[in-house]
Amino acid sequence: MKDVIIIIIIVLLIVGWIGWLQFSARPEPEEILSQEIAPEEILSPESEEDAENKEDTEEMEEETTKDKTKDITDEEKTTEPEKETEAEKEPETFVQCLANEGVVIYGMRTCPACRQLADSFGGYDAISLIYVECSQEQERCRNEMKTNYVPEIQIIGELFEGRRTPQDLSSATGCAL
Repeated sequence: MKDVIIIIIIVLLIVGWIGWLQFSARPEPEEILSQEIAPEEILSPESEEDAENKEDTEEMEEETTKDKTKDITDEEKTTEPEKETEAEKEPETFVQCLANEGVVIYGMRTCPACRQLADSFGGYDAISLIYVECSQEQERCRNEMKTNYVPEIQIIGELFEGRRTPQDLSSATGCAL
């Protein structure tokens, strides 16, 4: 019986030691912000799969668009780009309003949560007015960020702690979606 207890204690000590090693090997948030990551290191196997799925989806959308344009009359072709222009203006108007209200989003393109946040706004290009890429503007992020964790949203220099959705930012700033 004593042998079993001793073995259990040894196993627990080893597991605890391994856990401590893993914890102590983690870089500090400041170190993460200061690391330069090569583009080929950014994609993990999961991200590569996502990229392939995105390419497949884009190809299918292109094929669908081609099929639809065959059926569209000349009159419809002239009105369709106007609709796209109106749809494109809406996110820009919203993001411009957020910029005017002092909203800043700090992030890194290598961060999955940052990518998800950017996608909820329509991608990095859509939020370019209010987005700061911390891998490129490290000094600015060090000086302005409150938490050293990305993504971080600030409104007029104050940390926005609400849910990170366009709807919640719309409510907090009064900007219409």
